[in-house]
Amino acid sequence: MASSADITFYSQEKASVFIESTEPRASRAELRIFVHYVVRQYANFGTRDGTTAQLGYVMNAIGYEPGDETVRRVTDGVDVVPAQRAKGRKGFDISLSDAGHVVVKPYGFGIIGRGIGYYAPVSVLVLVKHLWAERHDDTAFVNGLIFAAVQLATIGGIGTATPTNQDAIAESVLGQALPIYDRHA
Repeated sequence: MASSADITFYSQEKASVFIESTEPRASRAELRIFVHYVVRQYANFGTRDGTTAQLGYVMNAIGYEPGDETVRRVTDGVDVVPAQRAKGRKGFDISLSDAGHVVVKPYGFGIIGRGIGYYAPVSVLVLVKHLWAERHDDTAFVNGLIFAAVQLATIGGIGTATPTNQDAIAESVLGQALPIYDRHA
Protein backbone atom coordinates (compact mmCIF):
# COMPACT_ATOMS: atom_id res chain seq x y z
CA MET A 1 0.00 0.00 0.00
CA ALA A 2 1.23 3.49 -0.80
CA SER A 3 2.29 5.56 2.19
CA SER A 4 3.83 8.93 2.83
CA ALA A 5 5.34 10.77 5.75
CA ASP A 6 6.61 14.24 6.50
CA ILE A 7 9.15 15.02 9.20
CA THR A 8 9.26 18.78 9.72
CA PHE A 9 11.83 20.51 11.94
CA TYR A 10 10.90 23.74 13.74
CA SER A 11 14.32 23.92 15.40
CA GLN A 12 17.29 21.57 15.63
CA GLU A 13 15.66 19.45 18.32
CA LYS A 14 11.94 20.06 17.76
CA ALA A 15 10.00 18.37 14.96
CA SER A 16 6.63 16.96 13.98
CA VAL A 17 5.74 13.79 12.10
CA PHE A 18 2.75 13.25 9.83
CA ILE A 19 2.11 9.82 8.26
CA GLU A 20 -0.69 8.78 5.94
CA SER A 21 -1.38 5.60 4.02
CA THR A 22 -3.90 3.67 1.99
CA GLU A 23 -3.06 0.63 4.18
CA PRO A 24 -6.11 -0.43 6.24
CA ARG A 25 -3.90 -0.94 9.32
CA ALA A 26 -2.06 2.32 9.95
CA SER A 27 0.54 0.74 12.25
CA ARG A 28 1.54 -1.74 9.51
CA ALA A 29 2.13 1.17 7.11
CA GLU A 30 4.13 2.98 9.79
CA LEU A 31 6.38 -0.05 10.23
CA ARG A 32 6.97 -0.15 6.46
CA ILE A 33 7.81 3.57 6.35
CA PHE A 34 10.14 3.20 9.33
CA VAL A 35 12.15 0.31 7.86
CA HIS A 36 12.47 1.90 4.42
CA TYR A 37 13.45 5.27 5.87
CA VAL A 38 16.16 3.84 8.15
CA VAL A 39 17.66 1.79 5.31
CA ARG A 40 17.54 4.88 3.07
CA GLN A 41 19.50 6.87 5.63
CA TYR A 42 22.03 4.04 5.90
CA ALA A 43 22.42 4.12 2.12
CA ASN A 44 22.86 7.90 2.12
CA PHE A 45 25.54 7.91 4.81
CA GLY A 46 27.36 4.70 4.00
CA THR A 47 30.20 4.04 6.43
CA ARG A 48 32.21 7.21 5.89
CA ASP A 49 31.53 9.15 9.09
CA GLY A 50 30.13 6.75 11.67
CA THR A 51 26.56 8.01 11.35
CA THR A 52 25.33 4.65 10.08
CA ALA A 53 26.99 2.88 13.00
CA GLN A 54 25.42 5.35 15.45
CA LEU A 55 21.97 4.72 13.98
CA GLY A 56 22.75 0.99 14.13
CA TYR A 57 23.39 1.43 17.86
CA VAL A 58 19.95 3.04 18.25
CA MET A 59 18.32 0.15 16.37
CA ASN A 60 20.26 -2.36 18.49
CA ALA A 61 19.05 -0.72 21.71
CA ILE A 62 15.43 -0.76 20.54
CA GLY A 63 15.69 -4.36 19.37
CA TYR A 64 17.36 -5.79 22.44
CA GLU A 65 16.06 -3.49 25.18
CA PRO A 66 12.61 -2.38 23.99
CA GLY A 67 10.71 -0.10 26.30
CA ASP A 68 9.94 3.44 27.28
CA GLU A 69 13.27 3.98 29.07
CA THR A 70 15.32 2.84 26.06
CA VAL A 71 13.40 5.06 23.66
CA ARG A 72 13.76 7.96 26.07
CA ARG A 73 17.53 7.33 26.33
CA VAL A 74 18.25 6.99 22.60
CA THR A 75 16.07 9.96 21.64
CA ASP A 76 17.17 12.23 24.48
CA GLY A 77 17.20 15.85 23.39
CA VAL A 78 14.67 15.33 20.60
CA ASP A 79 11.20 16.79 21.08
CA VAL A 80 8.30 15.58 18.93
CA VAL A 81 5.50 18.13 18.80
CA PRO A 82 2.17 18.38 17.00
CA ALA A 83 2.36 19.96 13.55
CA GLN A 84 2.46 23.72 13.86
CA ARG A 85 0.96 26.42 11.69
CA ALA A 86 4.35 28.01 11.17
CA LYS A 87 6.07 26.26 8.30
CA GLY A 88 9.09 24.31 9.46
CA ARG A 89 12.54 25.34 8.38
CA LYS A 90 13.77 21.98 7.19
CA GLY A 91 12.46 18.48 6.75
CA PHE A 92 11.98 15.33 4.77
CA ASP A 93 9.06 14.21 2.60
CA ILE A 94 8.97 10.43 2.36
CA SER A 95 6.95 8.49 -0.21
CA LEU A 96 6.69 4.70 -0.28
CA SER A 97 5.09 3.03 -3.27
CA ASP A 98 3.01 -0.13 -3.25
CA ALA A 99 6.00 -1.89 -4.85
CA GLY A 100 8.28 -0.93 -1.96
CA HIS A 101 10.25 1.90 -3.55
CA VAL A 102 11.06 4.79 -1.22
CA VAL A 103 11.67 8.37 -2.32
CA VAL A 104 12.97 10.87 0.22
CA LYS A 105 12.91 14.56 -0.68
CA PRO A 106 14.70 16.82 1.76
CA TYR A 107 13.55 20.44 1.86
CA GLY A 108 14.88 23.67 3.34
CA PHE A 109 18.55 22.72 3.07
CA GLY A 110 19.40 24.88 0.08
CA ILE A 111 21.31 23.91 -3.01
CA ILE A 112 24.35 22.64 -1.12
CA GLY A 113 22.38 20.73 1.50
CA ARG A 114 23.59 22.77 4.46
CA GLY A 115 22.81 20.93 7.70
CA ILE A 116 21.47 17.75 6.14
CA GLY A 117 24.26 15.74 7.79
CA TYR A 118 22.82 16.73 11.17
CA TYR A 119 19.10 16.62 10.42
CA ALA A 120 18.98 13.30 8.54
CA PRO A 121 20.05 11.07 11.45
CA VAL A 122 18.09 13.19 13.93
CA SER A 123 15.01 12.66 11.75
CA VAL A 124 15.34 8.92 12.39
CA LEU A 125 15.33 9.61 16.13
CA VAL A 126 12.26 11.83 15.68
CA LEU A 127 10.51 9.03 13.80
CA VAL A 128 11.44 6.48 16.50
CA LYS A 129 10.15 8.74 19.27
CA HIS A 130 6.93 9.52 17.39
CA LEU A 131 6.16 5.91 16.53
CA TRP A 132 6.90 4.68 20.05
CA ALA A 133 4.68 7.36 21.57
CA GLU A 134 1.86 6.44 19.19
CA ARG A 135 2.23 2.64 19.19
CA HIS A 136 3.96 1.44 22.36
CA ASP A 137 0.77 -0.34 23.46
CA ASP A 138 0.17 -1.97 20.04
CA THR A 139 1.54 -5.51 20.47
CA ALA A 140 1.69 -6.23 16.74
CA PHE A 141 3.60 -3.03 16.01
CA VAL A 142 6.02 -3.42 18.92
CA ASN A 143 6.85 -7.03 17.98
CA GLY A 144 7.38 -6.07 14.32
CA LEU A 145 9.47 -3.05 15.36
CA ILE A 146 11.67 -5.11 17.70
CA PHE A 147 12.39 -7.69 15.01
CA ALA A 148 13.00 -5.03 12.35
CA ALA A 149 15.28 -3.03 14.69
CA VAL A 150 17.50 -6.07 15.32
CA GLN A 151 17.83 -6.63 11.57
CA LEU A 152 18.44 -2.92 10.97
CA ALA A 153 21.15 -2.88 13.65
CA THR A 154 23.02 -5.61 11.77
CA ILE A 155 22.66 -3.81 8.45
CA GLY A 156 23.87 -0.56 10.02
CA GLY A 157 26.81 -2.29 11.66
CA ILE A 158 28.12 -3.79 8.43
CA GLY A 159 27.19 -0.89 6.15
CA THR A 160 25.73 -2.93 3.29
CA ALA A 161 22.94 -0.56 2.20
CA THR A 162 23.54 1.42 -0.99
CA PRO A 163 21.26 3.55 -3.16
CA THR A 164 20.93 0.65 -5.61
CA ASN A 165 20.01 -2.06 -3.08
CA GLN A 166 18.20 -0.10 -0.35
CA ASP A 167 14.68 -1.07 -1.43
CA ALA A 168 15.58 -4.76 -1.67
CA ILE A 169 17.21 -4.69 1.78
CA ALA A 170 14.21 -2.94 3.34
CA GLU A 171 11.80 -5.39 1.71
CA SER A 172 13.91 -8.30 2.97
CA VAL A 173 13.68 -6.98 6.53
CA LEU A 174 9.94 -6.43 6.12
CA GLY A 175 9.56 -9.91 4.63
CA GLN A 176 10.54 -11.20 8.05
CA ALA A 177 9.10 -8.47 10.30
CA LEU A 178 5.61 -8.23 8.79
CA PRO A 179 4.71 -11.89 9.44
CA ILE A 180 5.62 -11.28 13.10
CA TYR A 181 3.41 -8.15 13.03
CA ASP A 182 0.60 -10.10 11.34
CA ARG A 183 0.72 -12.92 13.92
CA HIS A 184 0.06 -10.40 16.69
CA ALA A 185 -2.46 -8.24 14.83
